[in-house]
Amino acid sequence: MSLANSYKRAELEADLPAAPEEITVQEQAKRDKIRSLTTAAFFDAPGNSKGYSPAPRLSFLKQHNLRITFISFTQINISEASVELTYTGTLRFGNTASDKLTLEGTIQLIKTRGTWKVDNDTYNAADISGLLNHPS
Repeated sequence: MSLANSYKRAELEADLPAAPEEITVQEQAKRDKIRSLTTAAFFDAPGNSKGYSPAPRLSFLKQHNLRITFISFTQINISEASVELTYTGTLRFGNTASDKLTLEGTIQLIKTRGTWKVDNDTYNAADISGLLNHPS
């Protein structure tokens, strides 16, 4: 669960960039961190946007840090080589009660050469895209 928590925070949390140029720097740092937490197959899958994090752009758009203020994982399948978890969480992007997004998803972890890695993550990412496309 610690890996899943680290991965979701690496993917979705961001400090408010001071200038638009910092968005690219933050995105690259996030890409490197996400790569280290995921399998190569998941990271490099065609059409997979996990190598890209919308968090720095959303943080800049909302002019606020993005933070996961709550996240809870539940094991639904477990073996020696894999773990499947469901999760719910709250992504905050402001100070008002409405400045939040509920996260809901399923994450798959597998053991590769003795190291746990994220191999799949399905969640309500379209809600985040909606905030980017319709910021108000």
